[in-house]
Amino acid sequence: MDLFRITVAQTPSGADKPSGSCHLKVQHGSIGTMSEITADAVQELLQMNKSIKWYMEEFVIHLPFQEPRAQEVSASLARYAALLIEALRLDLGAPDRNTLHIVIQVVEEAVILPDDCIEIGALRWEVLQNVHLWPGEAKPASVSVVRLLGVPARQVPVVSADRPESASTFNILALTARPRSVDDVPHRLITKSIYDVVDTANTKVDACGGSTAERRTTLTIVRPGSLDALKRELNKKQRYDVVHLDLHGKVEDHKAYALFINEIQRGAHMVPAEDLASLLSSHGIHTVILNACQSAVEGEGPAANLAKALIQHGIQIAIAMAYKVLDVTANLFVCSLYDQLLRFNQSPLLAVQAARQCLMNKRTKRTSYLTEVPLDDYLVPSV
Repeated sequence: MDLFRITVAQTPSGADKPSGSCHLKVQHGSIGTMSEITADAVQELLQMNKSIKWYMEEFVIHLPFQEPRAQEVSASLARYAALLIEALRLDLGAPDRNTLHIVIQVVEEAVILPDDCIEIGALRWEVLQNVHLWPGEAKPASVSVVRLLGVPARQVPVVSADRPESASTFNILALTARPRSVDDVPHRLITKSIYDVVDTANTKVDACGGSTAERRTTLTIVRPGSLDALKRELNKKQRYDVVHLDLHGKVEDHKAYALFINEIQRGAHMVPAEDLASLLSSHGIHTVILNACQSAVEGEGPAANLAKALIQHGIQIAIAMAYKVLDVTANLFVCSLYDQLLRFNQSPLLAVQAARQCLMNKRTKRTSYLTEVPLDDYLVPSV
């Protein structure tokens, strides 16, 4: 695979820089340059952010008969992509783009910004993963977007690391929590989907006669969906490659919480993201998948984003959802993601890319009004 990494980071605004614009440092391999999203473009992107949120959360769930407006939002994604591509300054360092597999690393550092400046993390860089939105002369073979936190930011590996000799199994720990009064994806849907993919992967291994080149997969389901049950399972000292948390996130006082079940009252038990991250990382967990609605929502800072809060407190890779998610979207994404992880031994980054492509290929979604509408829900997952 011919990889080309582009790293984008925000720089502080100085007195000599235009007010309201977004100033960037862009790195193409060993070539670095400064770039800018103008104040007018920033305002245009902010307005499109509002439209995209309506498109993802209101249109398909509550207002599916407003399809003309939705089509306008979908068409505007090309303009959104054009503004971001211009800021990447690809003319300086990306030769033969038609054969390149581009990885865009968006570094979200703690930079002091004026009130009228947009944070780089608030931009929907995931739009660029639809290569059909790129101009013909610049269209790459594929694009992956990954958000990096911290200084120095850890790179997310593109290809799978070599497996240790002792890793004869790929181990998944899954927990589903649906406290009373919390409305989200049906609690058995995701667990059943993961089980089906695991069963298919293991059937393939068995058909190959248990070859050492193939790994069997184990799936451990935590019941009930409480923090104490999770602790009990982790204390058994089993190695887990992925922890899948099918639970809801909540923001309160600009802090992110994960909603587990209170075992006694069956209501919600709010667990601070930093406490959850500390628990998981202390047991050697590096990769966490969160499929609940708005588990990577932007707008109130990293501490209010459940996925980012986990990264800030020790988790290496968090795959989450930036918007409310349809049942069918969650199911398609999870099935494709685990299929890539288990049957094709892809890295989490490439598995997410393939799962996004699955969503792009199956844009038509059925609404609660029994209508079918096209939806660009590849924007929902975030890494």
